Amino acid sequence: MVNPGFIISSALCSIATLIVVIQAICNPKKLRYLIVCYAIFTLPSAIVNNITAEGILRQRWNTFCYLLSTSLMLSLNYYMTLDIGFKMQVRKTWLRYLFYISVLLLITVIALLIIQIALLLSHTEREYTIRWMFILGVCLAIGGQFSAFLYAFLPLIRWKKHRTQEAHSRTTAYGIWFLSIQSMWYSLYGVLYFWFFAVNTWDQFQNMLACDYPMRFVLCLMFTFSPPAWIIDCMSSQLSSHHRSNLHTTHGGTLSQNIPDIYLPTLPAEERYVSFGEDDDGKMGSQIAMINATYTQKPQPSYNSSSA
Repeated sequence: MVNPGFIISSALCSIATLIVVIQAICNPKKLRYLIVCYAIFTLPSAIVNNITAEGILRQRWNTFCYLLSTSLMLSLNYYMTLDIGFKMQVRKTWLRYLFYISVLLLITVIALLIIQIALLLSHTEREYTIRWMFILGVCLAIGGQFSAFLYAFLPLIRWKKHRTQEAHSRTTAYGIWFLSIQSMWYSLYGVLYFWFFAVNTWDQFQNMLACDYPMRFVLCLMFTFSPPAWIIDCMSSQLSSHHRSNLHTTHGGTLSQNIPDIYLPTLPAEERYVSFGEDDDGKMGSQIAMINATYTQKPQPSYNSSSA
């Protein structure tokens, strides 16, 4: 009897792939093209898991597809996170060690996956990968992704202290949005793998993949669509109003707007908005904020006459 859970899993992956392709055609962007390529290569893996559950294919081919798809997922996810992080850096050399750590761990994980694929193909009797190598790879991937995550979003914390323009608040709002949705996704994805480690049996591998693949496509959809404009407008408004309420300091009326350029991100604001996947409607608001920030003169510091 066909397991409806596996059919639902494959159907969700197919629908997500179709949505990603349509979105890439309607709103072309390099990042969306990469996501389309990943979705097209990952969808067969989800179907193979369904076919394997019905006993049509050997489990070893299901394992092979999983390892290959995981390699693509890690590479794409690292690229998207580190690309955002690079464009949000306040200094070119700031947090560079986190970048190196994440890349080193990614290379190690990919090497482990290649070794597992080689062992699987060279031993025809093997149905699954080596368990300790599998667990080690997952743990290293978590560590590497966490480093990339910090590299990408720690600048928002530093930037918050020096936010001087509405455009800065919008970029911070985009960062907070992606930080929040990625955190929720990684939490759920981690729970799935910790459950699989806890059951300590390969018998649940197919069931785990039936949940794993749809979650990967959820991640694709998260990066395919821009955040709702009203959420970004609301957050940027709150961030701007909070900053304006703290502009004045106790040092002779000097404004905190007098900030050295070294604290501003290294890329132009327009490119930073594009990196967050903002479409034309949302980008227009960002560009208006940029223009206002560019042509609005900074208030001059005021001095008390008695202090002269």
